[in-house]
Amino acid sequence: MTYSLNLSDETLLAALKAWPLPEPLTIQQLPGGMTSEIWRVEAGNERFVAKYAYTTRQAFERGLYAAELVERHGITCGVPLRTKQGTLSIMVASAHGQSQPLALLHYVPGERLNLSEPGAASLYGYLLGRAHSILLAGLDDWCAFDLYDFLLGEEPAVAAQPGLAPLIRHAIEAAREYEGRRTVTYGVIWADAMEIRRDKETGRIGIIDWGAIGRGPLLFDVALNELWHFPERSQAHREFMQAYLNEAPISASELEGIKYYKALLWARQAKFYAYCVAENVMLGGSTPTSNAENLAKSWRELERSVANL
Repeated sequence: MTYSLNLSDETLLAALKAWPLPEPLTIQQLPGGMTSEIWRVEAGNERFVAKYAYTTRQAFERGLYAAELVERHGITCGVPLRTKQGTLSIMVASAHGQSQPLALLHYVPGERLNLSEPGAASLYGYLLGRAHSILLAGLDDWCAFDLYDFLLGEEPAVAAQPGLAPLIRHAIEAAREYEGRRTVTYGVIWADAMEIRRDKETGRIGIIDWGAIGRGPLLFDVALNELWHFPERSQAHREFMQAYLNEAPISASELEGIKYYKALLWARQAKFYAYCVAENVMLGGSTPTSNAENLAKSWRELERSVANL
């Protein structure tokens, strides 16, 4: 993983023939991330984003289908344009011979929502709660990637970090013991932060970059956003939580167990960065140094969280 799985412009242009696009067609590669490469695509007077994902087609298409479902309920989501054959994505071989899924997404205009601006925390909480409710109702029995399955999987990268595996198991066992005592709502989760865009000219709001979503306790998403964006005891936290609970399919009493899901978040982060260190992953701007630093931070936070359970 020390290289990207990039496509040449020629390969991408050839692959785009799978979609019903008007001419002329132009492409421009944009900065990628840890999980994909993206291009801006202009076709006639229309704009799209081509996304080439470093994951399985099944996992990738879960997020694409979820975006379609949420947009049908009135929230703009940068949904995929279906191919001429009606599929969500196609498989395309990279310059290194490995085939990965490619999708073409409708472009959502605007800039990333500034979470420090007035009303942003409430808007974020509303969208997360509304999406959780829509996905729980529409995909309740949908078989998706399971958070616990990922955390329980034995990985050489974790075994190479003495003491990490027992900490991860402790976090899992504590959360499951808690779930044996209290009701915890499960459903489709992002397991990542939402990326919200706002078009200042029109006021239009959209959610972009739907990843390989999974299944797990909805509190995992709440814990993640509390830790990354809306710190406890802040005004933004109060606004986020109030807006979320007004829309979400969970009760306020479930929040009493959020510490267990903060521990699970740090367990997930530690496991992920152990993999990045082991495989020398350098995607999305990561480096060997940043991977090691992120592993160390996640490990420290996991230890602190487990000590408080």
